[in-house]
Amino acid sequence: VHSVLISLMLFAQAGSPAAQSAPGAPADWEMRPRIEKLGKSVGQLKPVFDRIQPGSWTVEGGPAAYQKQQKACADGLTYAQNAVARWSAQPDKLSLMLETLIRIESMDQQAISLSQGVRKYDNPAVADILDSMLNSLSGDLEWLRSQSLEMARQREKEIEVAQTEAQRCRTQILQPHSPKK
Repeated sequence: VHSVLISLMLFAQAGSPAAQSAPGAPADWEMRPRIEKLGKSVGQLKPVFDRIQPGSWTVEGGPAAYQKQQKACADGLTYAQNAVARWSAQPDKLSLMLETLIRIESMDQQAISLSQGVRKYDNPAVADILDSMLNSLSGDLEWLRSQSLEMARQREKEIEVAQTEAQRCRTQILQPHSPKK
């Protein structure tokens, strides 16, 4: 039984992303610069969000909901930046990658809607800047989506191999041993 546990532990360790890089999945040192670039791209939205003041739009007939939406964008930006920072520290963590994707996509959707309010009630030039920044972020989001799918596929393959090996070990342990002659 101990040898089986040791075999499984060694197998799991050898199959870990830190120990080897699977084909199609970039190594941590390759991912980190791209993650940091993503963080910079997301961070560039902060000055634009700070510039948007929807409180004054109600005078021009703008709904007060834009104030909540602007706050949601600012909060979403903070959450996305925190997720990117945590993921950058541990690029092999699928959960952090997915959190980053979800946070950025959520903020992106809120910002697209906020941009429409900026265009209508504030300054179309600021809306153009925001739209341009969001469009440039779309390439990073597409990369993040494809990396998330690739890492999920890789993890599924690792689990399959581990389950097969565990089953082989269980079968080997449960086989009756022939007496030595």
